[in-house]
Order: sequence, then C-alpha cells, then structure tokens
Amino acid sequence: MSGDYKVLGTSKPDNLHAGVEVPLLTKGVKLAANQGVLARGSVIGIVTVGGLGKLCDANSVDGSQVADCILVNDTDTGTGTGVMAVCYQSGIFHRDALTVGLNSTIDDHAAELRAGGIYLRDEYPIEPVAAVAPIFNVDLSALTIGDLELNPAFSPSIEAYLTTTDQVADKITATAASTDTTVAITVNGVDHTNATNATWGEAGSVNVVVITVTHDDDETKSKVYIVLVERES
Repeated sequence: MSGDYKVLGTSKPDNLHAGVEVPLLTKGVKLAANQGVLARGSVIGIVTVGGLGKLCDANSVDGSQVADCILVNDTDTGTGTGVMAVCYQSGIFHRDALTVGLNSTIDDHAAELRAGGIYLRDEYPIEPVAAVAPIFNVDLSALTIGDLELNPAFSPSIEAYLTTTDQVADKITATAASTDTTVAITVNGVDHTNATNATWGEAGSVNVVVITVTHDDDETKSKVYIVLVERES
C-alpha cells in the first residue's frame, strides 16, 4: 500500500506573524520579472508606471522604494512579463522576518508600512535573566479612549482591545498613563506626554490605535497595546 501514497507538499511554521490584533488582509500583486526567487516576507513596493511589484529598495526611483505590502509565499518571478502573487496588506509582523533590498533596512520603511496598516514587532529570544539584571516595568497603569468602553476592560497584562463609537466628533483623545515615570509612551508613533488626539476616519471605518511603552534606560524593553476602534454609522 505504501506505493499508493506520495507527498504533495510540505509546510513549516515560521516567525513572520507577530500577533492577531490587526486583521490579516491580502491582495493580488503582479511581480516584475527577473528578480529571481523572492522569499516569503519580502517587502514589496509598487512601480508607479505599470503597477508591478518589486522588492522594496531605498535606492530605487521608480516608485518601488516606497513599501506597500508583504509577500505571502516564496515566489519565482521568472523571466517573462511578470507573475501574480498574494501579498499581505495589513497585519502585525516580526521585523526580523522581513526582507528588503540591499540598500534598505526594515526601519527605513516602518512608517510607510504602518501608514498602510502593517505593524512591526520585535522578537526577543528567551534567555536566562541574571539576578542582578534590572527588570523594567513598562506596563501601562491606565488607558482611556475618550469615554469609550474598552473590551475587555483595561488590564496592564492585556495588549489587545476593541471599542466601538457612534460619536459624530472627528477626534477622540487617547490617554495612556504609566506608574513608572521613566518610560516613554507613543500613540500611533507620536510622542505622548499627557494626552494625544487621534483622528478617526469616516463613519463605518475601522481605526487602529497603537500605544508603545518603552523604558528610557533600555529601549529594547517595550510593550505594545493595540486598540481597534470601530465607528458605527
């Protein structure tokens, strides 16, 4: 009976995805030919003329120097007129699992990706901690999004929330606080002192508020809170 079986394909898990707080949305992109095999996790920029996708590189001048999406699967771009591929257009990804051109670093394109709904997260190896090593508390002690109810209720150990608003105002104040005065707080990439205004989009849209808490003495120690704000029509 063993002759009746054959391997149709294999797969193995990787560390590309870093969370489920932001929905994974995909789209089809036609990749330009003659790029060889682009690996899963390649950051793709779109050529302004023709709309073909290329590996994002800061030295490009054809539009593909601006990060747009992330390749889902290893893809051979061939030598023809291009090949269709599936790319992620939103989600949370480990920055170390992404690939960009030789003249770029992923940090060069982090803001471009974030603007399109792609967020990056650092992956830290699990290592023994010496007793003398400082342990920093980077938790928030309080978080409010206007007068909206967070679901679930706020807890420093919970990093993902959902809230819904039917308010007609186009701005709602996000207030994030920490008991540790030595930590820095940003809201959607903006330095946060006491309160930061976040502008929601049109009615019915979904907005993502990303709050990062980082210890001033060690920037590698950070915690990210993400709130999905759904505005009812």
